[in-house]
Parts: sequence; C-alpha cells; structure tokens
Amino acid sequence: MVGAPTEDVLVATSLIARGHVRRYPAVKIIHSHLGGAVPLLLGLWDALHEFEARDSALAPSEAARLMWYDTVTHGSVPALRTAADVLGADRLVFGTDFPYQRGSHHLAANDYLAQAGLPAGDVERIRVATAAKLLNLAPRVASRPGEHPGAGT
Repeated sequence: MVGAPTEDVLVATSLIARGHVRRYPAVKIIHSHLGGAVPLLLGLWDALHEFEARDSALAPSEAARLMWYDTVTHGSVPALRTAADVLGADRLVFGTDFPYQRGSHHLAANDYLAQAGLPAGDVERIRVATAAKLLNLAPRVASRPGEHPGAGT
C-alpha cells in the first residue's frame, strides 16, 4: 500500500529534479497512479526548488506539467480532482490498473471519472483524447451514453 505510490513519486521527483523532462522533450513519460503524491507535493517542491534542485531550469510544477499521469486511484475522487486542478486535465490519461482490477472494479475505473464533477470536456479528454494524441491514434469516442471508450474493439 505504501511501496508502489512511494516508488511512483520517487521516479517523478528524480525526473523533475534532474531536469530530464526538459533535456529530453521528445520522450513522453506517463506516470502510474497520478504519480503517487506528485499533485500534493508540487507546492512544497516549488518552495524548495532553489535549495534542492538548483540545476533544474524549470520549477517542479512546470516540469511536472511536461509529463502525463494515469487516473488509477481505485476510485479516489479527491485525488483525481486534485490532480486535474494542479497538473491540468490535459495531463491525465485514463487508466484501469488491469489486470489487477477486474470485473466491476475495472468498470468503476471509468465510472468514477464522471462522478468527480470535472467538466464534461475534461472527462472526455481524460478518457480518450489525451492518450490518442500521445500515441498518435484517431480518438474513438463512446457512441452510446454509458458505453465505455473502446467498447466493441
């Protein structure tokens, strides 16, 4: 319960503090689980930036917005809302944690996006458009209300 999110945040911290996201702008980095605690720590990191990561030309909050984050939170609406507010909904991509989550838990990964109270355009961006753009794919949008993106493919 602690190991995976800690590893997620350590990876993001290292990429941000060492300037890798700026140095390699063509590399598309997608973090799991909203990057662990990244959305919660960016304010602190910005305040400590000049002491902790002087070699990084970008503030941590700017560098964090050069990467993407999947929405796997196992239904935590506050975590999703915080990430959308801090990182921007355009930095979030739909995630399910498959094969670890299956059945109703897998479907709930999609449903909680609508329950978060995000604007409808942000929800569709997270579900389909951002990942399609990152992967150079034509977006496939659900054709019926309640249909999950990619259903029938």
